Amino acid sequence: MNKSVRRTALAFLFLALATAAFAQRSHPRLIADKADIERSRQWVKDHDWYRGIMEAHKRDIDRFIQKRPIFVSPIKQVYEYKMYSCPNHDVELLYEEFRPTEHRCRKDTTEVFSGGKYDMAWAGWYNRLLASRLVWMGILYNVYDDERYASAGKEILMQFADLYLKYPTTNTILGPAHVFFGTLSESFWGTDMAYGYDLLHNYKGFSENERAKLKNDFFYPLAKITQQFPESASNRQLWYNNVSAAVGFLYDDQELIDFALKGQYGFYWQLGSATPESGFWAEWSGYHFVALRGMIHLAEMARHNGIDLYHLEIAGRTMKKMFDVPFDLILPNYEFPRSKDSGGGNILEYATYYEVGYAVYNDPKYLALLNLTNVVRGKQIVGETSALGEADAPVTMFNIAAELPNYSMDIIPGESVNLEGNGFSVLRNGSGKDRRYLYLDYGIMGGEHGHPDRMQIGYYAQGRNWLLDPLNESYFNPNLQLWFRQSIAHNTPVIDQTTQTWTNGYGIFFGALPGFQISSGASTTAYPGSKITRTLLQVGDYFLDLVDFVSSDRRTIDLPLQSFGTLSLNGLPLKPEPRDLFGHEPGIAGYDQLKEIRSGLTETGWSGVFTEGNQHFMVRAIGESNTRVFQAIAPRIGGFYKQMVTDPKPMPMVISRRVTDSTRFAHLMHAYDREPSVLEYTRRSRNTYVVQRVDGVDEIFVDIPRSEYWVMRKEGTALKAFSGFGIKEVRDGSRVVVSSDVPLAELECQWSGRTLSLRTPEQYNRIRIHAPGITTIEVDGTPMPLQREGEYAILQRTGKVALELIAPTDSTLFVGRSNALTVRVWNSTPNAIEGNVSINPSPDWKERVNSQLTWWGGVVNLLPLNKGTIRRTTSPGRYRSDADWIEGRSSETQRVPIGRASVFTINLEIPNDAPPVTYLATIRFGSEQIQKTLRVTQPVTGELMLANGGQGRVEVSLINQTREKQIVTTQLSLDKSWKTTEPTRSDVTLQPLETKKISLPVLLGGYNPNNQYYPARLKLESGNFSFEFERDLYAGIAHFAATPPSLDGSWHGWNRENPVTIDKPTQAHKLLLGNQPWQGLSDLSAKIYALYDDEYLYVGADVLDQTVITTWEYPRMSYAWDTDCMEVVIDTRTTADQGTDPPTPGLFRHLSMPEYRKTELPQELWRGHGAGGPTLPKPLLVQNAETFFNRTEKGYTIICRYPLSSLNRLKPQPGMKIGFDVAINENDGSTYRKNVYLWAGFTSNQTWWDLGSMGALIFGPRK
Repeated sequence: MNKSVRRTALAFLFLALATAAFAQRSHPRLIADKADIERSRQWVKDHDWYRGIMEAHKRDIDRFIQKRPIFVSPIKQVYEYKMYSCPNHDVELLYEEFRPTEHRCRKDTTEVFSGGKYDMAWAGWYNRLLASRLVWMGILYNVYDDERYASAGKEILMQFADLYLKYPTTNTILGPAHVFFGTLSESFWGTDMAYGYDLLHNYKGFSENERAKLKNDFFYPLAKITQQFPESASNRQLWYNNVSAAVGFLYDDQELIDFALKGQYGFYWQLGSATPESGFWAEWSGYHFVALRGMIHLAEMARHNGIDLYHLEIAGRTMKKMFDVPFDLILPNYEFPRSKDSGGGNILEYATYYEVGYAVYNDPKYLALLNLTNVVRGKQIVGETSALGEADAPVTMFNIAAELPNYSMDIIPGESVNLEGNGFSVLRNGSGKDRRYLYLDYGIMGGEHGHPDRMQIGYYAQGRNWLLDPLNESYFNPNLQLWFRQSIAHNTPVIDQTTQTWTNGYGIFFGALPGFQISSGASTTAYPGSKITRTLLQVGDYFLDLVDFVSSDRRTIDLPLQSFGTLSLNGLPLKPEPRDLFGHEPGIAGYDQLKEIRSGLTETGWSGVFTEGNQHFMVRAIGESNTRVFQAIAPRIGGFYKQMVTDPKPMPMVISRRVTDSTRFAHLMHAYDREPSVLEYTRRSRNTYVVQRVDGVDEIFVDIPRSEYWVMRKEGTALKAFSGFGIKEVRDGSRVVVSSDVPLAELECQWSGRTLSLRTPEQYNRIRIHAPGITTIEVDGTPMPLQREGEYAILQRTGKVALELIAPTDSTLFVGRSNALTVRVWNSTPNAIEGNVSINPSPDWKERVNSQLTWWGGVVNLLPLNKGTIRRTTSPGRYRSDADWIEGRSSETQRVPIGRASVFTINLEIPNDAPPVTYLATIRFGSEQIQKTLRVTQPVTGELMLANGGQGRVEVSLINQTREKQIVTTQLSLDKSWKTTEPTRSDVTLQPLETKKISLPVLLGGYNPNNQYYPARLKLESGNFSFEFERDLYAGIAHFAATPPSLDGSWHGWNRENPVTIDKPTQAHKLLLGNQPWQGLSDLSAKIYALYDDEYLYVGADVLDQTVITTWEYPRMSYAWDTDCMEVVIDTRTTADQGTDPPTPGLFRHLSMPEYRKTELPQELWRGHGAGGPTLPKPLLVQNAETFFNRTEKGYTIICRYPLSSLNRLKPQPGMKIGFDVAINENDGSTYRKNVYLWAGFTSNQTWWDLGSMGALIFGPRK
């Protein structure tokens, strides 16, 4: 049995045995057990550092309990902006534990504030502190056997048992809670409360009635409420799980334990599916350690109940990997690359986590890290925080080593790495002070803490950062949304001056040799209808940055680059631009933050140099016609949360812009101290670049679709070095430099005097290398006999077999058809051989398949709970649970002659219901084997939509994923309300890799009062392949208004037949900020009507609402939509990006507020405040639109009149369709809106409104 499978099986066996046995175990059994307590008692006697921690906490608790009776605040913590700040000095007030109603300014302690938000904020801080004190009371009670601590702890527990269900659950953010403003704080606190009671469980001062009250009125309601806000792949979810685990282990409740371990988002899923394959948490570095800390807490609870999570392996992931992978990622200065909300940080700051890691795994590099930081035992990051700082208790007082021996080693890696699953590649070269670090962030968004920056790059060289993420600001700083979460703030491509959608990219190629490192990635969803590919090629002290753009439509594409110091540009006629080139704030999001803008057009190459002190960073660009270059000053780098920037200053920026449907930006970048080693940079052909250096010439070849790359360095005509990937033959003019009968995954050569040094791939047969004058050869560091053929050195593999996967060339297999897996076997042995080629998936393939099928998607961790996605697979209904089609399959037996090759074919008949995932497979001939990752997918994919513009039609897009011609039968099944005069079944011929669109005219001929829901199904068949999906379609009607309708809420002149309705619980949406259950029609419901004439589009809502809040009390209410108001999405785009995020030009999202006839606000109100919510996007508002609000007996009416001239000059015609959606925001008196109700769409992370889920508005007849 495979080791991984055996470990997993044993772990689950231990779990089963432990489950049956743990109920008999005694208390404590959460953060410690009896053995831990006994060891702790001994360590207090034996170890000064340990005794010091205990005595310090003992003194603190002794001081605290002298003030008994202990106060527990009955006030619920509710979030308000700057809720504990001095209004006069704008600094945080002093938190003082014995002053619940007197809150002093830390700048002037004579200023005291009381009541309201101040008492409320203090209550949250203090009640959280009580939980930490309770844990220490429990530890001290056990270690010192002193009942004073148990008595004080009981006092805290019983007060919370009395109060817990009396705290309201309204006015929360980030999920429901009783004591705090969100589920996360409740979970941190609640886990500690359970720890405390467990440690005090043996105290005889509890009566049975008191124990029952704790269970029924406190801990079980606590476990229940912290289960109600699932966040899938979020560090927060780990802490929600921990509450259930703590209460479950506390009361021997298997259901709660299963929720924490086996639940939909329990530990097994978090480790085996939420965690990327690399082991690095998707939310990035700071959150990696928050997640790891949460896992450590659960692993400790499990350990004390006979379950080993530390050594559990699921789908190749382990907790050990999570400890290891930060070492793979760090820069030469120990920093983590800055990314997402997580900022940067430094592994040295997190060294104390490795006290636990070292105790569990005994890994010497953990010990080296601890020694490197001169860690003071017990001074650790504790509680929920991951921010920089020290605290006076370790992650655990129990599962750590008594002594940390002296040990040193270099923990800075020298190898390049590609983080699988994250989609983040690091290209490293150089040594010592010349270490270089270049990254490409091409992969997953990373959830709610991600940034819209796919294809971002960063660079460290000459002992410093040159290119880096702009970092971030506090979640309470408006600039977080105004700049730091805008794509233009990152070194990443931007299209149509619009921030990317929240999406993932994918990897194309990664390869690393000492002399040449490459990473290539792409995205087709950052801007639907456009493909962006970015390829980095690092050669010594410079790198090429190639950005390819292809679109079905003409677009404006910008490539920004910002660095430090001052920027000088050469070869460009720049002229000053007006400060409001991109609009006065709020203008074009992100762009409106740029200052000192200059620009100029160029058709030739240009260069620029960023200079700071005596260091320089050079950029050289290949010329291209109609390139506009902007120079500007961007906002300072972020200054919040582990940013490692002592003096942040505004950043110089250069932006290259082209308006086209296809282009390549080709830049060379080079960091240097005195003089550059790069003198010239030119393009010889589409795929060949030449770099003139001080000491020679580099020729670089790039073929991205074929994944063929090489660099050849020469001095004069003499070859000096060669590095390449995916090569079979390379020429220098007419001269063949390298050739091979087997395509070489990689090869590196160095010509030095009369010696040729080679670095060879695992699989090769015979390689010819131009080597005139060479007398000695070294292969992988070992001298070898030199074989020659004229001017060529011959490297002939002997005594082995080489395997070459010929087909499929892209490792893609298709369901519903026979796939020929073709392997060439080269015989370099002294005898003819006979055998067959076989294939098998990895032994843990079931875990890996399940991991992919249950994967959260990498983008949205705040999943919509009210409704599913807009598209659902209906056939196949479920995926098969076996892999018979690949497991143990083999070719026919053949003979391979001496020195020859034979081709073997394995026919893989892949059923329709095979899971569409990747398989790690081993291909074997005799004892020789190669591993390949094979992707299983559909041969034909399809999508359908109601197309914008023109007469109503359903548009079907088909893509032939294969390299063969296919005849595809499409069957479109429409809701009965759709009427068409044409056949819904058709046969379509698709050429290899062709994309084709077909359309069907439709007319909405009925009305569904249930949300105006008219779904459609599309079935695809080709040969034995069959697939069907259903797509949600919501459609409303805009009636023609022969005369202008009333706007006063009387509805005179309005056709109110067949309204758009909001009246279902599925339309109440989960929010990051503000969540309350829908209480029925009178709580909130609406009928929405639409009219049009030759000048305007009118949208009006008749809203039932028990409590109407019309005043935006800024800043107590952070955002404009926190009142009762209406938002409308109108999508007039007819290009490939219609009906999708991001909101490129032609998409409008208009907010209608009761207080404003026009949505025109003072500048400070556009910015908004609060916990990281999005800002109001002014450029998406409809210019000159007007809002008309009126109160009614049971609610209100709100009508907005939109000029057609402001809607992309829309000219409605009967039957025409545009994208459309309506949101009604509701506030019942809280600081955030209580809920948002969407007609068709659903919410999604920070964007909160997924534009890809909008409905349709169809213009009715003119009558």
